[in-house]
Amino acid sequence: MSETPTWNYILIFSDSVGTRDEVKQFVDSRPEITTWYTCMSNAFFIRSGLTAKQLTDLFSKYTNEKGRFIILNCSTDRNGWLPQQAWDFMENEG
Repeated sequence: MSETPTWNYILIFSDSVGTRDEVKQFVDSRPEITTWYTCMSNAFFIRSGLTAKQLTDLFSKYTNEKGRFIILNCSTDRNGWLPQQAWDFMENEG
């Protein structure tokens, strides 16, 4: 039996979506999100077996379609100034 594949995403959200703690409670409550990491006030690195579209649908229900957010797959050209743990999270395929 093979494991369900997972993908690494970054969820970036505006202040009008909610506080970091409020979004953290949502992320913690969803079994579809297998693990997460955060090091920025309005972003979470998340791992899930869902597609970005499926995660968007799920998060849209949480936000009641208020505020702005984006969910990006981490498997692309990327660069920035982050702690090593964030880079390690993005490299881990599950």
